[in-house]
Amino acid sequence: MLMGERLRMTGYKSNPTVADATAFPAAGAFAASQVVTGVNGTPDTISVRYEGNGSVQDCLGNLVGAGVLTTISFSVNTGNNDFRCSNDNGVTWQPYVSDVTDMQILYGIDTDASRTANKYIPANNVTVAEWLNVTSARITLVLNNNNYNQSYLTTIVFRNRAL
Repeated sequence: MLMGERLRMTGYKSNPTVADATAFPAAGAFAASQVVTGVNGTPDTISVRYEGNGSVQDCLGNLVGAGVLTTISFSVNTGNNDFRCSNDNGVTWQPYVSDVTDMQILYGIDTDASRTANKYIPANNVTVAEWLNVTSARITLVLNNNNYNQSYLTTIVFRNRAL
């Protein structure tokens, strides 16, 4: 799925020797070194950052140049039940899947420097320091139309933040 592919890129740096604070400077809702953030709601929203390498794409299919920092966001438009993506901090959104009525996200926090999540909590409970230690997201999408009402749960590990 598009979302899983893009979320696994979270924290990717084209030059791994560059410090996180340099590759991912403070901007908008992100602190320096922070590569994921979220907003609780009905539905939740998740935003992630990564650098391109010339062959990596953003969520709209645009190639991201080598060393170019990109931010993408995923949410659900409850007005028309579309799962959607933005590559410009939520100014414009591209719908991807219809009949999605909700998205709820728990963030996996590494509490012991093992690079593995030890707890999962919603965005409103993640502290400023914990955002720097998010290694995964547990995402539930709710799909609903006249023929079905189904929830899908997946855990996506941010490959550049976990083992």
